[in-house]
Amino acid sequence: MSRPQRLAIGMFTCLLFLQMTAWTHAADYCPFCGGMQGQTLVKEVQQARFVLYGVPSNPQIKRDAEGREYSTTDFTIEEVVKTDPFLKNKKTLTLPRYIPPSAAGDG
Repeated sequence: MSRPQRLAIGMFTCLLFLQMTAWTHAADYCPFCGGMQGQTLVKEVQQARFVLYGVPSNPQIKRDAEGREYSTTDFTIEEVVKTDPFLKNKKTLTLPRYIPPSAAGDG
């Protein structure tokens, strides 16, 4: 085997090794590559009762009659991705949790 052929085989082997190493490391960061696979967005939407797109606003921390603290945030529905009879024609939902306003000040 000539020197250029040995050099070409060596370079090919080196590139193959580097490519395999890159695939291995990429799999470490990919949620869909490997054993710890999570659900896809499509699966989550299929399993959800309803799916909405909107904006949280008016976050509040309140106290009930016994003095226990609880929080709420209004959620303005901009689009219904997957509907449910619970929604009927609602334009706003009150969520039982505190979602702080964004840094941009909208909501």
